[in-house]
Amino acid sequence: MAWVALPVEHEEDDPAFFHHGPEDLPTYESGGLWARLIAGSAYGAEAKVRTHSPMFYVHWELQPGVTGGLPGEHRERAAFVARGTIEVDGREFSGG
Repeated sequence: MAWVALPVEHEEDDPAFFHHGPEDLPTYESGGLWARLIAGSAYGAEAKVRTHSPMFYVHWELQPGVTGGLPGEHRERAAFVARGTIEVDGREFSGG
């Protein structure tokens, strides 16, 4: 589960829940990289999940030695490593 801050004009909106099946979340697979776009738009795809601001949320699974790159159009970006180790600009980050 993830939380994304709402723009000020939507901070007092009533809470809501929307279920999205896999058909609403585009996937991509190539050369040891598998990705599912959870929300927003990236890599020429767009998820059907409603958002209030430009964003992307991508779940990646990479085989050892495979590289990938985050979209550059968003100034603020982050990665969460659930398991394994990744290298970014020469620094290693490990997950559970």
